[in-house]
Amino acid sequence: MVPAGQSPLAETQFWRDRTNALSSLYEQLNSINAKRMLALVDAGSSNQNLLASFRSQFAELGKMFLEARENVKFLTTLERHFKTICTGPLPRVLETIGPMMNALRMVWIISGYYSDDTNMGQLFERIAYQIAVKVTEEADFKTIFKVKAEEALAKISTGKQVLDAWSGIYLQVREQIESSGRDPRWEFDRKKLFERTNYMSTVCVDLLHIVEVVNDFLYFLGPELKAVTGDVAGIDEVIRKVQAMVDPIENLPCNAFDKAHANLWSAAVLSFDKEKEKVEQLTKAFIDSSFKKLRSAEGALELLQSFKTVKREGAINKQMMEKFNDILTQFIKEIDYMRDIFKSNMDSPPTTRNQPPVAGSINWARSLFGRVRKTMHAFNTRAVDMLKHAAAAEVEIQYRALAKQMLIFEKQWVMQWLQTVNQQTNFYLKQPILRLTDGVGRIEVNFHTQLAQIIRETKYLDAMGFSVPEFPLSVTLQAESYQSNVDSLQNMLDHYQSVMNLMTPIEAKLLGPRIKKLQHVLDPGFLNLNWNALGIPDFVSNCTKSINTFKALISQVH
Repeated sequence: MVPAGQSPLAETQFWRDRTNALSSLYEQLNSINAKRMLALVDAGSSNQNLLASFRSQFAELGKMFLEARENVKFLTTLERHFKTICTGPLPRVLETIGPMMNALRMVWIISGYYSDDTNMGQLFERIAYQIAVKVTEEADFKTIFKVKAEEALAKISTGKQVLDAWSGIYLQVREQIESSGRDPRWEFDRKKLFERTNYMSTVCVDLLHIVEVVNDFLYFLGPELKAVTGDVAGIDEVIRKVQAMVDPIENLPCNAFDKAHANLWSAAVLSFDKEKEKVEQLTKAFIDSSFKKLRSAEGALELLQSFKTVKREGAINKQMMEKFNDILTQFIKEIDYMRDIFKSNMDSPPTTRNQPPVAGSINWARSLFGRVRKTMHAFNTRAVDMLKHAAAAEVEIQYRALAKQMLIFEKQWVMQWLQTVNQQTNFYLKQPILRLTDGVGRIEVNFHTQLAQIIRETKYLDAMGFSVPEFPLSVTLQAESYQSNVDSLQNMLDHYQSVMNLMTPIEAKLLGPRIKKLQHVLDPGFLNLNWNALGIPDFVSNCTKSINTFKALISQVH
């Protein structure tokens, strides 16, 4: 009888089944009844050869039973390791090889059956077979390219470590046995134990190379390159060629881990490397073309920095690192472009609706320069080596020239504003709080729009870090108080106008003296009160009372 299957678990099950079968027979023949029967036969039979034959065979059965039981005991100490290499994940398989090898050494020393070279050698062969099967299943050529590159690389790398550990740890334990000088040496057939797994390890090296190459290409040809170059269609075409590189590997009509097909595998790897060179040449040509029409120097710089993380030092990476001059040239173009926009609009800068003219103009200039400064900051922090190139000197000159222009622009706007702001603020604060609309005679709140603009300019410029005179700054700090006065005055005037609208022309003529009296109550707003006055709330209160009294009079007339 031989174990059904080639795995070490099959051997464990074989001895377990054998123990169960022999145990039943041995216990029956060794029972009290069986012994009594033998005693009767021994006493009454003249055929001693029959009993001698029985006793010989029974003794052999006992040896076989004890051997099977002992083997089960020893194999049980190894069973958890066998289960791991049969069904566990590769990292657990890797972890169990060392402890399993030490356990095998103990079995080799103690066991009667497995101290035999042939028997222990066959058990080792089963373990080698199972390790090879496990790695083949995990690094399946049909699926390994369909998972994420990180997962594929982890599986292949761990598989190679398992294969190398199998032979490496075996040799370490063998050397320990030899060094001890106490125990029999391991003299098993290394070809049977390691030829397949060692070959599989070399295939894993090739497979790692293939996955890394494909991953590097796809990483390079990713969204960042599309964003920088804008050539989505061209990049997608190269990606399709990269993906096609692995088709011959995936569709290999044999098990690449089988050394019998080594020639086919070598040819497939050679074909892959040739295709890789073609794609590299295509990609290099694409890089040359794309970097001549860069969209963004900062984006291209970020792209270069990201490629520094790619492990493979290939021709593509080298060429990318040689594109510094193209990026610097693009940056100069961006500086020139911002300078052209600045010069075209500096006399009448575009501002947002919510910003006053001076602060809005400065913000516009700063936003233009900010785009350039952001790129320059990227060079200074992430590509210091690039600034050592000859072209970087021109970048520095152009950048500083633009910065100087922007600074002069800011100073001119601020100085022009500072020259008149105190005078204008004082002038508008001294204006009466009420005025008559030209031609219509309608009363309005006389809070000049220029004064409101001064307050907004002061607020913005102060927030932007400019030194603002104390006078407009103190006015700005009272902006809420001014707004409160404006609102109360406007509400009072709206009330006044609504009461005036209650009268017919005849009633207005009839109540003329009373109307003039009411208008006299409003006179301080045209004469005495300006925006420096503290009595505006009292004035509004008096006017409101007089308006309400007049309204009551109109109601009586009606």
